[in-house]
Amino acid sequence: MVKIFRYKILVPHKTIIAYYQGEINVQDLIEFKVLMSNDPDYDPAYNLILDFRKCRMNFGQEGVLEYIEFVKNNDKIRVARNTLFLTDRPNEVALTILFDFLKGQLPLKTAVFTTVEALLKWLFGSFENNTYVHNEINELTKVKQVD
Repeated sequence: MVKIFRYKILVPHKTIIAYYQGEINVQDLIEFKVLMSNDPDYDPAYNLILDFRKCRMNFGQEGVLEYIEFVKNNDKIRVARNTLFLTDRPNEVALTILFDFLKGQLPLKTAVFTTVEALLKWLFGSFENNTYVHNEINELTKVKQVD
């Protein structure tokens, strides 16, 4: 399966949406995070939505610890913000909960959701008033065909 990474920074909503597809490892997560953080519109304090619904994470506890160490050592990423995981696969749910458990003193408020509606309601207090964000999440999931 081909790896696909996409992101969109929604400046008016102070939100970054990151979409992952395919089989990914910890190095993929780190490289994509570095790529995102170098975007001129990137703001480390923005809410971060990580859409893992179409990916399979090929790592366990050691990989989670490696990623946490990367975040701890990166001032551009290690800031107080909401980090929200969107996934509906048992392995990925378990890994995101493990991340929350092991993150220690990282200033991240994390939560795991299985639906976009629940995530947006938690983040913004309402789903109905955030159809734009919902549409942007859906747009990132569309695979573009190459001619």
